[in-house]
Amino acid sequence: MSVEKIILRSLLSTLAAIALLLVLMVGSLVAFFPETMMNVSYDMGMEKSSVWFAERAYKRHDDIDVIAFATTVAIEEDMYDKIISCGERMTEDEEFEEYCAARDLKNAETYGNEMLGDHKIVDILGRYDQYIFAQISIAQYKKGDKDGAAERAKTNTVGFPRNNPIACLLLEADSEGDEDFKKHMTDIMRGLSQENWHEDDIQYYNEINSFLEAV
Repeated sequence: MSVEKIILRSLLSTLAAIALLLVLMVGSLVAFFPETMMNVSYDMGMEKSSVWFAERAYKRHDDIDVIAFATTVAIEEDMYDKIISCGERMTEDEEFEEYCAARDLKNAETYGNEMLGDHKIVDILGRYDQYIFAQISIAQYKKGDKDGAAERAKTNTVGFPRNNPIACLLLEADSEGDEDFKKHMTDIMRGLSQENWHEDDIQYYNEINSFLEAV
């Protein structure tokens, strides 16, 4: 065997060994450190991959921060299937209420009494749990499950804070020019009992009602 062939074979063997090592390293990261891969893939602009890794990480650790991350990225990227699947797991997590309360507190500390127009920013943002339920309902609507979207919105709207599921779904129908569904959501909204509502809830309800009467 010529010297050239020996060198070439040695080189190919080395490259094959390096490739195998890389495959094993990536496989180990995927299997044992999905949260690390979640962050790396997101930083690289691979949002769909980051959601996939986040789902795997949640299966291993049941960490609500991870599934909340997946839900947030899915919302940002209009990944409707993932908004529904990840969002449902997030809202069913036993730490969901505590997580949302912490997010609301953080918003309050961040924005305080800062105003945007005539409203406080924290009031515009609304409650985080209502936001998540609203986004899941909208994703269902976008996927064609209008009945499921309406039922989820009705079930999970508590009071009538800004960005609640019913209001968001109604406004989404309006933006889509879906008059039949808009009317259906309007009927649901107007059928709500206002007993025990806060003053801010009533104010926002009146704002939505005025908008509907104006269009």
